Amino acid sequence: MPLQSAQFREYAMENSAGVALVLLCSSAIALLYNVVHAVMIKKTSAVTVTVLGEVKVVGLLILSAILLGKTHSMVYLGSRQVKSPQPVASIQLTECHAQTLFNCCKAKAGHIIV
Repeated sequence: MPLQSAQFREYAMENSAGVALVLLCSSAIALLYNVVHAVMIKKTSAVTVTVLGEVKVVGLLILSAILLGKTHSMVYLGSRQVKSPQPVASIQLTECHAQTLFNCCKAKAGHIIV
């Protein structure tokens, strides 16, 4: 880790304007995200924002699978994730997967899963 720190320090000294611009832009995006998130909670509810966050994650996974061209079926056993060795041609959201996603959303929203 100290090597990476030293390399970054050297890079930051050579490109201080670029580093400052990146830090400023990322800070502004983070602030904007927090404001939008707070307004969404105020206008809707925390559960709605949580469900939208899960939909965003699923959308990102599907988009990355499409763009990268490789998909694998995933099986969740308790808290362990097991990758299937066989690639699959498309992503199928079965009833079991939908129920798992629903339970995950309920758990994140603070409800007890029975």
